[in-house]
Amino acid sequence: MEFHMLCGLPGSGKSTLVNRLQGYVVSTDSIRKFLWQDEAIICHDQLVFEIARQMIDYMLPRGNTVIFDATNMTRRNRKPFIQLAHKHGATITLHWVKTSLETALARNASRDRKVPVAVIRSMNKRFQPPRKDETIDHIVEYEEEGME
Repeated sequence: MEFHMLCGLPGSGKSTLVNRLQGYVVSTDSIRKFLWQDEAIICHDQLVFEIARQMIDYMLPRGNTVIFDATNMTRRNRKPFIQLAHKHGATITLHWVKTSLETALARNASRDRKVPVAVIRSMNKRFQPPRKDETIDHIVEYEEEGME
């Protein structure tokens, strides 16, 4: 069983990458859309991530490959999901979709659902690159070209 975790700024191309992977997708945007009919609502993050955690906790022990589509910008954000995957013996692959702040902002401007510029800038400042010592089995890096 495999656990794929995406990592990158809004507008980096994570959702494009999700379409190339195979497995059950757990998306924080989809959870927001389900709860509030609007994936742009970024309040109640604790609830959104608890629902995501429960979905992953349900799917992994049944032998499913799970793809976690969220920004996962800091070690603190990633840690509980990495621990959950380890609990179930899943192989963990982190897909880091690297993009410049400028590219992410430009892509965001052309989207229907825009993330506030100040939020993207703040996320970029807080970003912590993934490291092997986070007990991740594989880190795959994608450059911004071709991720649109």
